[in-house]
Amino acid sequence: MQSISWQLIDSTKQIGTLTCKKATGEFKGRKYTCWYSPEIAIQGGPWKLHGLPGLIINAQDEKNQVSFTLISITQTNDKDILLPQHLTYVTEAKYAEIKESFISNPNAMLGNTSSDNNVKLTIKPTGKGKTKSSYNNPLELN
Repeated sequence: MQSISWQLIDSTKQIGTLTCKKATGEFKGRKYTCWYSPEIAIQGGPWKLHGLPGLIINAQDEKNQVSFTLISITQTNDKDILLPQHLTYVTEAKYAEIKESFISNPNAMLGNTSSDNNVKLTIKPTGKGKTKSSYNNPLELN
């Protein structure tokens, strides 16, 4: 994920039962003001906003066009989270090779695995060159 250069502001605000601190940062063409809770030591938040020393509880852009507010948090009862049983483990080098092959030709990944779970890629050039796809997300101005 793209990092965000946050500026921590010396200001606090009570949101529900949480004492939150203020931060501002610019991401994808928008300047956000966020309120985060150091009481919840998770550097996450809504959408792609992350990297503060606590969970982002509220975020709003300076033009009041985009706003995120945490509604609730549910505590789990210490249940184990199990990984799926059908995983195939690969080395970091093999992963980098597969990733590069996928980036250069995503269609080669479709239906191209063998029964021994080794991914085999066949990349056939089309002669049309690389095309750049357009991603239209109204939250991302640049």
